[in-house]
Amino acid sequence: MRSTFVNDVDALPGENLVFWVVTHDTADHGDKYVVRRQVAKADEVLFERSCEVSDTLEEAREKIPSDKCRLPRHPKDDPVIVESWV
Repeated sequence: MRSTFVNDVDALPGENLVFWVVTHDTADHGDKYVVRRQVAKADEVLFERSCEVSDTLEEAREKIPSDKCRLPRHPKDDPVIVESWV
């Protein structure tokens, strides 16, 4: 499965599964929590270039729309993934 960065997931054509992923301790943001929108397509995952960076998990969660549901981290997820929201 390919992974690609895009500027705006809202501008993608068609119906897409948009979700938010919270990561922590990434190479580019260190000991911060990062929220990034992603889109799952049949053969690839698209990552939005922009992201929200927070000092705490609680602050990161405040940046996710309130109508979303939390999915806990799957044991096979990359270790930097804390949780996802759909």
